[in-house]
Amino acid sequence: QSNFSPTTGVFLGSGSNSKYDFQPLFALGMAYQATEHSEAYLNVSQSYRATIFTQTLVVTPGSVFASDNIDPSVGWTYEVGYRGTQDDWLTYDSSLFLVTLDSRLGNTVTGGGITVIQDIGRTVNYGWDAALDLDIIRALDHFN
Repeated sequence: QSNFSPTTGVFLGSGSNSKYDFQPLFALGMAYQATEHSEAYLNVSQSYRATIFTQTLVVTPGSVFASDNIDPSVGWTYEVGYRGTQDDWLTYDSSLFLVTLDSRLGNTVTGGGITVIQDIGRTVNYGWDAALDLDIIRALDHFN
């Protein structure tokens, strides 16, 4: 018998909520130095979200869990980018990414207005990430 309440999303009583999932994660990263101060890179990595998440998940009033037997989420992240420095005053990084996640948790609303937290299936997220770090003091020193 589970000590988890799918209605409230909290653990009840003094029962144990521990579960052991062995999940090896794999990753591969490569970089090619294009110039003395810049490189192209590629990363592929696996991600994992454990099934015991209710200690950190805040359930709003009127929400219920569809099941107390939720599968772990497993996904992959793919990233390709270019980064480098300009002298010692400017650093840049730009990348494209794609993230897939199976067994993602999400909300659906029933006809009665009840929010149900359940496995909504596979999601795919993609985008562009960029960063620019400018050291103003060093840049001013460089140009003076």
